[in-house]
Amino acid sequence: MAVAVVLWAGAGLGLLAVIAAVVRPSQQRRSLLVAALLFVPIGVFGISSIGAAFLVAAVICLAFAASGGRSKSANRA
Repeated sequence: MAVAVVLWAGAGLGLLAVIAAVVRPSQQRRSLLVAALLFVPIGVFGISSIGAAFLVAAVICLAFAASGGRSKSANRA
């Protein structure tokens, strides 16, 4: 029971990290990486369909973090 609570809490925090990435574009890459890391445990330990959905979410977060998510201060030369 405690493991399930921890896994779902991580998933909830991952969702908050995705929302933070949308709201604060300057922290987008960091937020998406955190979200991906939070989605992996429930993806690995979750039931097949739920686990697969969270693993896909983690991969999508990593892809968006890799393709964009640069902070405005990093783009200044």
